[in-house]
Amino acid sequence: GDVAIIQPDGTSAAGKVDVGALLGELRALTSTVSSLQSQIDVMKEGAQVAEGWGPNVIKNGDFSSNSSWVTYDITSPSTAKLTANGVTGNAYEVTATDTRGVEQQDISVVPGATYKLSVSFSLVSITGEKTGAARSAGKHPAYVRIFQWSSRKYMGEIGVGDSHKGKGWTRGEYTFTIPSDTAAIGIGLYSRGSGLGKDHCNGTDGKCTIKILWDEVSLVQQTTSTRTCSGATCLANAA
Repeated sequence: GDVAIIQPDGTSAAGKVDVGALLGELRALTSTVSSLQSQIDVMKEGAQVAEGWGPNVIKNGDFSSNSSWVTYDITSPSTAKLTANGVTGNAYEVTATDTRGVEQQDISVVPGATYKLSVSFSLVSITGEKTGAARSAGKHPAYVRIFQWSSRKYMGEIGVGDSHKGKGWTRGEYTFTIPSDTAAIGIGLYSRGSGLGKDHCNGTDGKCTIKILWDEVSLVQQTTSTRTCSGATCLANAA
């Protein structure tokens, strides 16, 4: 609307103000202030600064041997076994029509710390799958699950969608924070044949047979350091 605009020399003149443009500039300024505040918090004396990732705490993550992993509910005709068809060496192959797989249990972790789980997988085949419009989309024929040990309480997962079928090796990652009441976790590598259901699989039982390879399992803790600085030194060394 019409307003009196104050000029730099102190005089006023009639004019119009674009309220929409002013609101846009105000939002941008607010965002900038918020970003600067975050940087200031990082630069404070004693701030915890993320620096990188620690060593892999998964045992036998490359499946070079048959140790440190236990099968989960593997009954005939489902199978879980070592194979030489890994990324660079061995892999673990799971073929199943129900929730079956292999786990590493009782992995010691630090409460409150941040971890990154990484896994390589190759979804080889889905037998008994419907095609075209008859098949529901977005299902996860396989997944990597993180759970609290030993309550098995769910903590997160990496889903392997059916779009990965026949595409070779893919790397999946998931970053999460350990709850304050958790000192150990488990990692499970599973198929989900029966979980796809009748809207995805042929047959009255609604099951598909999933064949998947797992390899290069890694769980690393984010490392931090306590910032010790003052004034301009903090600004110069800010991460």
